[in-house]
Amino acid sequence: MKLVGENDKGDRSVNGAVRRRKEFFAQLALLTNDALHSTRQHGLILFDIDAFRFVNASSGYPAGDYLIRLLEEHLMVSVPYGHICANLGAGSFAILAPNTELSDITELESTIRQSVREREFRWQDHSFHITLSAGVTLLLDSDNDESVPFSRAELALFQAKAQGSDSVKFGQAPAPAGKVVVSSWSPKIHHAFLHDGFQLWLQPVVDVVSGETVFVDVTYTLNADGEQVPLEAFKDEIIAMGMAVTLDRWLIRKLRDYLLSAAGAEYTRFVFRLSPASVKSLEFSKFLKAELGSHPALCSSLGLGLPFRGARADFEGLREFSESFRDVGLPILLDEFGEGVDSLLQLASFTADYVRPAARWFSGSGGSHSEMASVLAKLIRASEKQAIGLGADSASAVENLNQQGFTLVQGALYPAVRC
Repeated sequence: MKLVGENDKGDRSVNGAVRRRKEFFAQLALLTNDALHSTRQHGLILFDIDAFRFVNASSGYPAGDYLIRLLEEHLMVSVPYGHICANLGAGSFAILAPNTELSDITELESTIRQSVREREFRWQDHSFHITLSAGVTLLLDSDNDESVPFSRAELALFQAKAQGSDSVKFGQAPAPAGKVVVSSWSPKIHHAFLHDGFQLWLQPVVDVVSGETVFVDVTYTLNADGEQVPLEAFKDEIIAMGMAVTLDRWLIRKLRDYLLSAAGAEYTRFVFRLSPASVKSLEFSKFLKAELGSHPALCSSLGLGLPFRGARADFEGLREFSESFRDVGLPILLDEFGEGVDSLLQLASFTADYVRPAARWFSGSGGSHSEMASVLAKLIRASEKQAIGLGADSASAVENLNQQGFTLVQGALYPAVRC
């Protein structure tokens, strides 16, 4: 029995031995603990042979046993060096991927499924094709022990098999108690990770007097069926899936590569908006500081936008995060400011360079919204920070924001460009 098209020349090195179930869980425990206490990111794939019972029923158990041995050999030469393969029994296999990106692990599982799908299984006078289904997950810094990511990947595998043969599902973090997640964007989000489908955009933030760009505001969209979907459309599902920190890490790396390229020299400062979950994550802080340590040039190019509305429940933690990164040279933008009376009291004690009031204060053309925007601009200036006004969509709108007291503006008059 062989898989037609198997490399018979032996020009790929065998990546160790296939582990057994007990040894696999010991390795999974080590990587789960490492993800909890370091900035490293690891992945887990569970594979299951579709219709494995049909192989046994049609060709006998010796055929099934031989197929298992063949797939073990196939996995050993298919995965990158350092990955851990395991036979979990009953036609199921696992791959542990240390120090991986989500895009890399999803590409790996897709490649393996495709390579198996395209080959022919032969046993005596029988000839047929086999397929695999897969459940994929990352080891999260909230996983307390190895059973948590394994259960997440196992559930994803069950869901994949329920969809039909040769399917894959990404294991989502559980929703908060009592909250039901309606998953409409998750397939597109998964596809975007696999195919680099998140697009970074740069919108100038301009000095209202000189018209010069002070920095660019980095935002992102999701490429879904050729359309660029704004963050607001899928943000809630990113949060419900527990993917906000993972996405921020992924986009920071994408932005880093751009900043270190020749193209990144067009602007002097890029301010990236973080999710509330990233601000609260100790592991994200370690990751970002490791990035800054490995690439010192980022300190002169990167700035951070911190979401006041989403993180103000832990104001002390938000302030500590701000101070720790401002100390290493990153300018800080306090974003979505002005929600709640306590925000006015907290402003003076918060370390930041720029403050951008919440968009709703700019939604009206006058009246109370205009008056409140002027009050906020005055308070921001009094705290020795620069106020950013939204809605600079025309020359008259810029003049209005200037009269309200905003020193910096952004809007459709200064359109965003692709990064």
